[in-house]
Amino acid sequence: MSLRISLGYFVVSLLVCVRLSAGLQEAEVRVKVSRQPALATIRQEVRVTAAERGAQRLTIRLTNTSGADLSLSDWTVEFPWVRLSAPDDRLSTGGWDMGRSEARVWLPAAAEKVSTGSYLLSKSAGGYSLAAFTTWRTFNAKLSYMAGRVIVKGEGEGRLLRAGEIAALETVWLTSGSDWQDLLFAYADEIARENRIRLNAPKPYIGWATWDYFGRNWTHDQVVANMDKLLEIYPQADFLQIDGGWWPQRGDYTLVRANLQPEGMKRLGQLIRQKQLIAGIHLDGMRGDAKAQVAKEHPDFFLRDEKGNMLVESSVKVGDNLDYTFFDFSNPATAAYFTDVMANIRRNWGYDYFKVDFLRFGINEFIHTAVGKDTVIVPHNRGLTSVERFHLALAAMRRGMGADAFFVGCSAVFGPTFGHVDGLRSGADINPEFKQFKKCAVDNSGNFYLHGKVVHTDADYHVVRAREDQDDTLVKAANKDGKDMTRNEAEMWTHFVALCGGPRLNSDNLPTLREERRALFRFAADSPTAERYVPLDFWAHARDDEDVSSSILTQAKGDVYLGIFNWTDAEKKWIVTGMMAEDLKAFSKMSGAAVTETAAGKVTITLPARHSTLFKLAGGDFDRLRKAIQIN
Repeated sequence: MSLRISLGYFVVSLLVCVRLSAGLQEAEVRVKVSRQPALATIRQEVRVTAAERGAQRLTIRLTNTSGADLSLSDWTVEFPWVRLSAPDDRLSTGGWDMGRSEARVWLPAAAEKVSTGSYLLSKSAGGYSLAAFTTWRTFNAKLSYMAGRVIVKGEGEGRLLRAGEIAALETVWLTSGSDWQDLLFAYADEIARENRIRLNAPKPYIGWATWDYFGRNWTHDQVVANMDKLLEIYPQADFLQIDGGWWPQRGDYTLVRANLQPEGMKRLGQLIRQKQLIAGIHLDGMRGDAKAQVAKEHPDFFLRDEKGNMLVESSVKVGDNLDYTFFDFSNPATAAYFTDVMANIRRNWGYDYFKVDFLRFGINEFIHTAVGKDTVIVPHNRGLTSVERFHLALAAMRRGMGADAFFVGCSAVFGPTFGHVDGLRSGADINPEFKQFKKCAVDNSGNFYLHGKVVHTDADYHVVRAREDQDDTLVKAANKDGKDMTRNEAEMWTHFVALCGGPRLNSDNLPTLREERRALFRFAADSPTAERYVPLDFWAHARDDEDVSSSILTQAKGDVYLGIFNWTDAEKKWIVTGMMAEDLKAFSKMSGAAVTETAAGKVTITLPARHSTLFKLAGGDFDRLRKAIQIN
């Protein structure tokens, strides 16, 4: 039976008694639910409860009181919030989908045209206010702002609600204060508490990966040559990652492509381990290929349309015709397959680090972008939403790889990954282009608050090549040609990765990389892994993909590091104030082409176009400095 919802629907609203005397009142919350049958009765329970540090939690439960099954179409929650109208008022929307929805700063008028899957943060004369999701358990939902109100909209996706069954809408966390950084760090703490997050601590993960230079066309010999050169360039390296392309078709993850036989991935895993390196592997977690063996032998593993046909997206990637299909994790057999896949990769092949990509295609919103918005998506279990299927998917993968494996989510909608993954790619894919460096820096800077609390953020690969560093084995893709990238541009990405990165993985071709570019990798590798970082001038930037914060403050191994970046095409000058005498004494240049003057409690920094510089404040107090330092 199709679960398409008819155009006619019945909207119910509920106003409940006031429970709290301050902040949001329950009587101010309006809930609208559309469902099928339209006249089916639903009881709503709205609760606003006090949380830590003066915050509030808004929770809403729906109970099917109709006596028969119903299906949910969508729901809306609306309540009063901060009214933004002054010229200096601003609204930040948080990033929520890797590389496609970065944290942005908006003028009030523009703010009413956007939505987010994470948080709304207002800046006004009265201070800062935050409205944010802390759960992503059942429904794909978004927050938006309009005329002093927050609107929360969720997709029901036709989810069945059995007679008497209760469904909880996603929890919204509300708080305010005088310091925006404190609010976002506290928000990360609340996400971790609500989702019971316990992260595996990362190794240094300093090494090399196949993707950015070779794409899917790497060979066994190229991996070996780069591994040997890695250990020559940086003997302390501890990691090597095999990226996509090891399988014959997407989804066939118990097999390897023909030119890696015999036992190609197992043999590579053994070789990587023999070199005392951790072995990492990449695979596509939510999609397969229609011509894959698994699709032919197990068509029930994949999502269907209302006519029973397998959902397929036809596209052309790097010269190959690929017919993408989408795994259906509401089928226990699909989950079991992925558990077995991960267990084999870990226990038999010897890989301890799993990077699972294209996770967004576990959510109906993104499947619809591939197969058409009007296509009806029919899972094996129609009683589950795509968010619920997503959780089943990641839980199945984790069961297979083991609790102690390092699990990295990639190309993901952030929220549903929390509590499953250890690491998370937090910005767009890197390419050896200055414009892309800026895009990736914007994305990663805005997700600073998640790092080390909710996930270990991953800024992506260290790439520094120019055309002189390439040969004819470079993947045939225009955006992978380093062209005329200058050393100072490459140094800017090096500095950013050093300040904001988790893994420091080069993905150039090390045997052809010139010594001046290898030195940049050594600098990034020698930098301690960030424990916390923050873009100090966030509110002055983040307007678009190229409007990058110019100052990043990082805490690592008891020291504080300050990076100043001139992303523009003209010389710029900064005056840094707020440091105490002890800070100025410890303030020393680490790297970069800067002209500095220190006097009377301030530091003047001048940088040429497209240059950056790093400073170290030995023994500095990160929490004091992130609030005290002013960059003008």
